[in-house]
Amino acid sequence: MVRKLLVACLALTAASGVSARELDIGLSDEVAEINFSMPAGQPFQASQARWGLGFLYNDNDDYVATGSLSVRGHAREGYRPVQLGAGVKAYGGRLDRPSKSVGALGVGASARFGIPTDIPLALILSGTVAPKITTFGDADRVTDLTGRLEAQITEAASLYAGYRYLRFNMERGLRDERVADGFQVGVSLRF
Repeated sequence: MVRKLLVACLALTAASGVSARELDIGLSDEVAEINFSMPAGQPFQASQARWGLGFLYNDNDDYVATGSLSVRGHAREGYRPVQLGAGVKAYGGRLDRPSKSVGALGVGASARFGIPTDIPLALILSGTVAPKITTFGDADRVTDLTGRLEAQITEAASLYAGYRYLRFNMERGLRDERVADGFQVGVSLRF
């Protein structure tokens, strides 16, 4: 599965002639996560829409793949320290214990608060929720939350530290699964 995701990310990278692609790698003691995003292009050219692919793996042998479409923009003209976004995110995965398949389609929002310092900082908050009606397989609901402080080291690289939470509420009789729940550090590379 990991190889298939990496091949898909490389194919998207090679096929895309646009810039502003982003590779994000986040790590904790129990979770490794990789996300790739790029501008959506047509028919979203005038907006700041982005396609995204992601893969998360934890030390319980759970894995979750994601695909997303998000749009972000500025709250007002002029100096814009706040950037808001909204989008949809699809989840598909396999939880090792109790060996269950999960899937969902969720809606989400994000906010980026720029902090003007010598090294540009940003507080980034995002959340996605998939209710029971759009969750399938052995899950009933998905909650996906992230909060992080990001430091832009160069034009093409940022380092971050924050908190990552991904929970699948399982069907009646099964224990809910927290696939990610803890502190995370990572790097974002733009090319």
